[in-house]
Amino acid sequence: MQAGWAAETGGLRVEVMDAAETILELWIARTAESYPRHAVILLSKEQDPFRAPVAATLRQGLLRLLQELSGEMSATAIDDALDPIIRLHVVQGLASEDAVRFVSLLKPILRELAAERDSAVLNRNIDGGVIYEVEIDDARIGVARINDGKIDGLAAMAADKYAQCRQQLAQIRTNEIHRMNHVQQRMRARRPA
Repeated sequence: MQAGWAAETGGLRVEVMDAAETILELWIARTAESYPRHAVILLSKEQDPFRAPVAATLRQGLLRLLQELSGEMSATAIDDALDPIIRLHVVQGLASEDAVRFVSLLKPILRELAAERDSAVLNRNIDGGVIYEVEIDDARIGVARINDGKIDGLAAMAADKYAQCRQQLAQIRTNEIHRMNHVQQRMRARRPA
């Protein structure tokens, strides 16, 4: 145990070893709950990316984010994982708080897993937050630490990505309006008087 690390993070400490798939499935299920009822079944059950491209996008993105959260937190890799999820949410017209809510859903999932496994409280930080430890085993992820700070950082990156995608969508719409106006002007100019 690295008590110094636990005291410094002021967040949630998770030793990831075996249930990354459990975390991923719970994260997908909680994220799917924000969608309409008929979509929840597709998002949580359908594995075929051609039948359920939204589910495939979420699954791939959340898995990559989980890997990054439990690793070095590469900004490029996180951006690549967030991009399709956030773009999807922007196109669906979700408000910013709804579009990035999936990130904050991870904290209670990790805390619930820690509580289910009767993990001991390692330390309390200055703000009164509790640091938990839960052992989870997964060959793809190995041993890792996920803390509140990393999740909060991911939420900030998701909010930035949302703003960027909204700006890009607005620019695309503006360009399309200009293009349509230009086409209409050309058509009017060609009409015989």
